[in-house]
Amino acid sequence: MLNLQLREPPPTLVEVFQIVPDRLAGMNVDQIMELPIHLGNRTARLGDWFSVSGDASDLHHCWTGDLTNVGGLGHGMSAGWIQIKGDAGNHVGTRMSGGTIHVSGSAGNYVGAEMTDGLIHVKGNAGNFVGAACDAGRSGQNGGAILIEGSAGGRVGSSMRRGLIAIGGDAGNGCGYTMNAGTIVVFGKVQERVGLEMTRGTILLMQEPTSEFAGFIDGGQHPMPVANLIDDYLSETGFSKLIGQRLFRLLHGDMIRGGRGEVLIVA
Repeated sequence: MLNLQLREPPPTLVEVFQIVPDRLAGMNVDQIMELPIHLGNRTARLGDWFSVSGDASDLHHCWTGDLTNVGGLGHGMSAGWIQIKGDAGNHVGTRMSGGTIHVSGSAGNYVGAEMTDGLIHVKGNAGNFVGAACDAGRSGQNGGAILIEGSAGGRVGSSMRRGLIAIGGDAGNGCGYTMNAGTIVVFGKVQERVGLEMTRGTILLMQEPTSEFAGFIDGGQHPMPVANLIDDYLSETGFSKLIGQRLFRLLHGDMIRGGRGEVLIVA
């Protein structure tokens, strides 16, 4: 296991976008410490800010320290396992294509944005744009799973195309905005504009929302057989909440976009 411990809180944003298990597997500690990172608008050495020890060959990284101002942890990783002990900054697991990231605390914005495969499990809260697109015109999450035990900010799953997002707490405005496919499960409350301009996909709400669903039509009450598969997966990953066998009120939309998406609300 490779241990990376932040020496002291940085005075500005630190970005470590290239420091991922699959890229470091053949390097020794001295080589890893020389790798470039970004400190604000300048370049620094990884070893200037992090103590590095252990062995990178097993594709297991463990990050420790106050990482709330450290961005890009696990960005673009394709294999391996990253443990983040405590809170993390923005862009955890963005554009990752494989592997596992486990955050014992909370994370910032863009968790799993544009990821195509792998698993991200955050035990605390997350910021805005979980599983969303990073840039205008791009698609959001296109595979894999993002599990947030706490609450998340706005635009969860915006422009999502495939995969699973589970939010154990509340979700902010615009959950599933312009969603194209995939599944979002929210166990807490949701704010306004759920499923706005979605064309396909499924949004599962475990609490009755307070806002109206303009552009959606009522499809009656139905069981959700696929809930068993989702629950099995959540159980395997150690997620704290399950859907169970229930009836759901089905809404089709967003008809403003000619959409065939589904919003399922627990009955």
